[in-house]
Amino acid sequence: MLYDHLSEDLFADIFTRLPPKSLLRFQSLSKSSYARIRSRDFIRLHTLRSPNKFIIIHRVKLEEEASSKSIYTIHSEGQLSSYAGITPIDYPLNPFNVVGTCNGIVFVYESYGDAIHLWNPSIRRKETIHELPSTSPTIHGFGFDPVLDDYKILRISKEGTTFVYTMKTRTWREIASPTSQLSDHTPSSQCLFNGALHWVVWCLDHHPCYSYYKYILRFDLSSEVFSTIELPDPRETIAVTVIKGCLSVISLNDNVDDCRIWMRNIAATATATVTATATWSVFLKLNTQAHVTHGDLLFSHDSEGIIVFNPETKTRFKLVRFTDSKSSYIVNMTTCVESLGLLGVETTCDETSGKK
Repeated sequence: MLYDHLSEDLFADIFTRLPPKSLLRFQSLSKSSYARIRSRDFIRLHTLRSPNKFIIIHRVKLEEEASSKSIYTIHSEGQLSSYAGITPIDYPLNPFNVVGTCNGIVFVYESYGDAIHLWNPSIRRKETIHELPSTSPTIHGFGFDPVLDDYKILRISKEGTTFVYTMKTRTWREIASPTSQLSDHTPSSQCLFNGALHWVVWCLDHHPCYSYYKYILRFDLSSEVFSTIELPDPRETIAVTVIKGCLSVISLNDNVDDCRIWMRNIAATATATVTATATWSVFLKLNTQAHVTHGDLLFSHDSEGIIVFNPETKTRFKLVRFTDSKSSYIVNMTTCVESLGLLGVETTCDETSGKK
């Protein structure tokens, strides 16, 4: 076929610009196309070039009789302001928690179970890791190690042990744990930035100024070394994220109408040993609670739906309206890119035990 005669560079230049669903169909063109599309180099290049991003919205209804959790995707970040609508995604496990994403792969763990999962909603592939260390986890993490060219899963336990799982070896191994004792307040999600995982954690160690305090726990995915970053507001910080290419945190005091977005200098965040709070500066003040960010957009929610705020234009609009405004919700939002990650995994979400 014509595609078989294309050079590797020309094939990659053309096909890496296509969406994942199209590439799944093009695998059937020929044996050569099948092998090329599934190669690690092609998948890596396609992920780097992928312009399509979407948001996973995880909405939890706070009522005993309605324990189910729903996931939605909103495609094309450029169309958010025009409200493109929401599309439900079926996931075969419920309930579960979204920890974070990396290269289009979503890391989730079951709220009541003994398994963690890697899931690519773009191509509906899922990989389950069943054999977990026999510990009670406090923190989970997931990211890509560029040195080993491999994905890693981190699991920090209440017992003070830490394990790393690598995808290539399919094995767990124990590594050195953080030096500070962490509380049972599990971070809701991770922040992946500059090859390292970040969480806002509670510390149980004695502090000269606070009866309790928080800081950023940092884990370098290549060196597998933990470090800490002091927060500008140790007691009120609720989340760590990335805004405008900088590590940032969201602080909220007892008055939920007083929210501050702090930004950290890029040069300082690139060094694991830097902990001086002088590198933080207030990027934005809001009179509403901001939960997470998507690129340069801030998200919050009330009893009626999800609100998007653009700090550049100072505009806000309703993104999703809840059909049941009388109920209370917890809303988590995660950014994800369309990719071919997990393409070699033959288990699809449709082939699981039938749960939806």
